[in-house]
Amino acid sequence: MGQDVISDRYARLYELPRGLAELGHEVRVFCLSYRPAGSIRRRDPVSANGGSLIWHGYDAGPLWIGGLPAYWRTIQRELHDFEPNVLLGGSDAPHAVLTHYLARRLDRPYVIDLYDNYESFGLTRLPGMRRLYRRVLREAAAITAVSEPLSEYLRRLVPRVPVMTLQSTIDPARFRPRDRASARAQLGLPAQARIVGISGSLHPNRGIDRYAATGSDEAGNAL
Repeated sequence: MGQDVISDRYARLYELPRGLAELGHEVRVFCLSYRPAGSIRRRDPVSANGGSLIWHGYDAGPLWIGGLPAYWRTIQRELHDFEPNVLLGGSDAPHAVLTHYLARRLDRPYVIDLYDNYESFGLTRLPGMRRLYRRVLREAAAITAVSEPLSEYLRRLVPRVPVMTLQSTIDPARFRPRDRASARAQLGLPAQARIVGISGSLHPNRGIDRYAATGSDEAGNAL
């Protein structure tokens, strides 16, 4: 998607750790950037209920060779000092595999979050990666998946592992109904023309029925 998890506070990869911190947990997040982003260490504010959220960002470096060993050593050291109760891994198959190995070293349970079917990602075609990834899924304490079809596939693939569907939705603080005329004027769109928009996954589980069911201009007033 061309978005950075830390800098852009991107999607569920950002929202899941933030949500856990808002519930009162101490959360540390470690991210490896596959393109130059610079070293990042940031504490994000959370609601006043005892939780904390700290982000650590590292560069993989040229061809990943330079950054991967340092990333591995740093994560082990940080997690040894932090002593987490559970690890949560995601973003792609290699990070799921990394979560598995770190959990074994720390003797802690781990959960894998799938915002997509990682078996379809290019990185999963690395030699041996699919086999390792499926082992990770088999040994996970639990799995969260973005859709019910993906959850159903996982329940067949790893029937002994609890799988929960955790769908991605919009942020109501960023996406909300607006006046159609003013929105068109701001975007430089013709005031009276019929405009056809394209969007992905228009399904009630995304919350679109909140506006479409009203039968008013709210169903399309972003244009």
